[in-house]
Amino acid sequence: MTSSDHGYVKLNFDGLVALDKATTGFAIRNDIGHLISGGAINFDGASISEVEARGLRVGLLYALRKEILNIMVEGDSSHSCSLRSMFDPIEPCSYQ
Repeated sequence: MTSSDHGYVKLNFDGLVALDKATTGFAIRNDIGHLISGGAINFDGASISEVEARGLRVGLLYALRKEILNIMVEGDSSHSCSLRSMFDPIEPCSYQ
């Protein structure tokens, strides 16, 4: 994050599929990089797109429950970022 991101938190999400098992997780950090919270979920059978989308969804729901509204999102899934962009076309979602 840069100095212009002051007041925002960053939500990172990722997922992994191996054989018939899957896991997804998220981390929320403040504007100076300190961890606010994070979580992970294990479940059976899913596509990587579904796993990534679940990570994004769980992270966003957690942030909303904690009344965190200024959120920057970063993940390595272009599909999940495209879904998020439908709800907020102004703030970009980066992926690598």
